[in-house]
Amino acid sequence: MRHILRRYARFQPQPNYNGCYSRSSMMKQLSHIATVCLLVVLVSCDRHRHVTKPMTWECAEDEYNSSFYARPDEYARFRFVENPHCFDVESSKNFCAELSKSGKAVVNVEFEVWNHGYRMVAVDGRPIQDVGGWGNNGANDYSGDCPPVH
Repeated sequence: MRHILRRYARFQPQPNYNGCYSRSSMMKQLSHIATVCLLVVLVSCDRHRHVTKPMTWECAEDEYNSSFYARPDEYARFRFVENPHCFDVESSKNFCAELSKSGKAVVNVEFEVWNHGYRMVAVDGRPIQDVGGWGNNGANDYSGDCPPVH
């Protein structure tokens, strides 16, 4: 923070030929200070946090798209236990095979959540591995907010 303020300290208002500070130089200084303050506020407000939600899952081979690298068996659809209308589709290495092998109908899904969105980062402690697939989220017959936005 200090280095930002030092950088803008060089924009000190300069006195005019009478030794007085002009209104425009003072306004310029104020606009620089306001810009720095706004940037600090915006950066500090976008905090990331981690949320874990219980979700049911199913293999989602129908989400396969040949334009992407992920194989059909690497897609899974997750539905929130608290609101099964809402779902997330994600791809990860050997996703369906490993989820099937676990034998669990409900898994704990960890999300990274910030002010304007979220992303799935792990399922039952297993990190999502990028395999060049695509993901999406949505809701069936529901128009409210879906977790983990709450």
